[in-house]
Amino acid sequence: MAQAAPTTATPAAKPSNVPPEAVLNKFYGYLQQYNLWLGDDRGACSYEIDPTGVKKDGTDRFFLAKISRGREGTACRGVLAFQIMQVDCKTKTLYRFVREQKDDMRVAGWERYETTLSNGTSKNKSAEAVKAICAL
Repeated sequence: MAQAAPTTATPAAKPSNVPPEAVLNKFYGYLQQYNLWLGDDRGACSYEIDPTGVKKDGTDRFFLAKISRGREGTACRGVLAFQIMQVDCKTKTLYRFVREQKDDMRVAGWERYETTLSNGTSKNKSAEAVKAICAL
């Protein structure tokens, strides 16, 4: 009885729409640094920060918040954004900064808005967030 010749499998081609694993690992590693949850906004978007990225300026704290799908809903599904935020530790107020929606974005100014976050059961998760950030 004759033996069949061994077959060699050709490795499957990697899809071209998938970034290299090293790039994905760096991306997800960066996102995992944002691990202090501040709360969700009314649109069910979650705000998380990297506690090591909080910059102190007197009684103010400035930081980037990662905005993504919240814990209490799906309205923010597919969103991944970053926003500059501020906590005024003296007045215990949380703010977010938004670029003005006029003219050239490179020279447009910033608008600051007071922000309130919740945790699904408490409308004022912001107070807890402010306390945590001011303690950093």
